[in-house]
Amino acid sequence: MALPATLNVSLDFSTGATFGIPFTLGDSKNGILGTNVLADQASFIADLTDQTIRISTRRGRNILRDTYEAGYCTIRVQDPNSYFSPQNTA
Repeated sequence: MALPATLNVSLDFSTGATFGIPFTLGDSKNGILGTNVLADQASFIADLTDQTIRISTRRGRNILRDTYEAGYCTIRVQDPNSYFSPQNTA
């Protein structure tokens, strides 16, 4: 990967993935890869790349304990218009 890397940040507002029951890869209705949407409805995806001011990550490898732990990613986004504020009902 060439540095500096170019990152895109997006936020998916769907309520989560839903699957046909039973979900089977290769199923002619619910398991066709690359064609189905894994959400309960058409989701709204917001591009936050221009509002992103900082991204920090931590890998899950702990060298001192020789273990793998959960990693994390923190993304800081500017929100001057309060679009993501819980108090903004619009």
